[in-house]
Amino acid sequence: MRSQIACAHCRRSKVKCVNTGTDSVCKDCHSKNRQCTYPEAGSSSTRRESIVDRTGEAPRTKKRRAAPNTLPQYPTKKLLTPAPADSASDPTTLTPQIWNELCDIFQQHYATDLPFLHPPTFRNEVQQLSLLFRLSFLALTARFHSSLVARHGGNPYKAAEFYAEAARKLVATEGVTGTRTLPYVQALLMLGLHEWGSLRGKDAWQYLGMAIRNAQQMRLHSEPHLEDQALHPKKSSRPRDRHRTVSSSKKQEFIEKEKERRTFWSCFIMDRYLSFNHYQTQMIHLHEVHVQLPCSDRAFIFGHEVDTMMLGESQEEARSRFRNQNWERRAEERRFREQSGIPPWKECEFLKLRLKLEQVQSTLPPDLKLTSDNTNAHIADKTSRHYALMHIVHLLCAVALFREYMAYFPVNEERPNGPIDEPTFPANKYPLPYPRYWIDQARECFLGARNIIDLLTACQVGNVLVETPFSAFANWQATTCGIYASFFPKMDVNSSMSTKWSYKHPDGSVSPLDASGFEAYKRTVEMTKHMTSHGLLMAEFWGK
Repeated sequence: MRSQIACAHCRRSKVKCVNTGTDSVCKDCHSKNRQCTYPEAGSSSTRRESIVDRTGEAPRTKKRRAAPNTLPQYPTKKLLTPAPADSASDPTTLTPQIWNELCDIFQQHYATDLPFLHPPTFRNEVQQLSLLFRLSFLALTARFHSSLVARHGGNPYKAAEFYAEAARKLVATEGVTGTRTLPYVQALLMLGLHEWGSLRGKDAWQYLGMAIRNAQQMRLHSEPHLEDQALHPKKSSRPRDRHRTVSSSKKQEFIEKEKERRTFWSCFIMDRYLSFNHYQTQMIHLHEVHVQLPCSDRAFIFGHEVDTMMLGESQEEARSRFRNQNWERRAEERRFREQSGIPPWKECEFLKLRLKLEQVQSTLPPDLKLTSDNTNAHIADKTSRHYALMHIVHLLCAVALFREYMAYFPVNEERPNGPIDEPTFPANKYPLPYPRYWIDQARECFLGARNIIDLLTACQVGNVLVETPFSAFANWQATTCGIYASFFPKMDVNSSMSTKWSYKHPDGSVSPLDASGFEAYKRTVEMTKHMTSHGLLMAEFWGK
């Protein structure tokens, strides 16, 4: 029989000890004729001690498992950042009040570029919207909401990226098959805008392409009655620009149709935003578009059925026409330098673009022209969002156009005299149309940069600043003009972006010191910091 107590030798050898008690000799010791001893009762001999006896080495200290922590456990970062899918659906995390605040944030910053959101419907049905839509929406708006930013260590970019990463995974899971729904297209547009602002232009281009292809499959780019009119110009069409009294069901039908139109025009705007690269060509062509322009925001919100004109057809729609025409001009600007050797005052692409910009500017109604009074009026009327971005597009086009013929490194130049690197236009070979031609060109460039930052500053003071990748890009362009003017102030003849130093004239009069231009340049830097503080990675990259 096996005893409950093994002898010392059997214990060290880890073999079965067969004995009849502690006062007997076990079977193994008896067969090998050796002394058989047993440990004393209550002995604390351990397996590690037997190893010491056998090898003569010091035993290893056995690590003890830590005792369970009885202290209260506080929330960790992982608990503060739940799974994106859960947080986008959890009413305790995103309460109706927070969704309302996020809707206001979207309307302030993104409703001009992405005008498809119908606020009353969104506020009432947000929980019924697809998860991908909500995640993409949060990727844009979370960076501006203090409570959501606080849940991610106070980092606005991490808050936005948290939801964007979940949206990317959802897009990868769903793919592009069986997803031709309006919210899916809208979600891709929002995710693409986030990617563009996060310096992932190629990813933004991919999401935009998916959105446009789905929109085209849904025929959002064409309305049957407008397409018929384009094919048969003499065919009569229903009257336009008129409000009609409609029933409640008709109002809802109009709102849904207007969502489709605005989703298409959002695709159009994003297509122009991302088609500046030579390898990222435009995917939407105007001759294929048979969709009326969006109605006014008020008509959209209240469901007033309105027939608007198509692109460029009426002065009442000048705001939309103006922005879209400018994008057409901006997309063409990258091609005009290919006509090297032709002076800009001759028949060339530069002159054509300049005349087109002047024509668009001259057709604006008085209340849409860029003046300080109009800017303040639109801010007070809460219509500054469209007004500001419309003029930023025009000013950015002007800056990009006029700076092309400015000297690259005018160290020894006393005033603007055109380019000093090839192609050049010496006066003896290319007579100027008038003596101050190059000076006026430079003045228009720096004045455009000054107007950009003045407009952005006015919106910031009025708490209506639109912080999108495009507004950050425009501010960066103004900053580069300010840097150039700081190093070469003689090129900035009106001191729009540089300091005008005190100067004593030959007649004894003294021009006072004017630092307003340099202060404007400093405001562009501060504007970059402001946008960076809200997690706009594009602004942070340029700020470096």
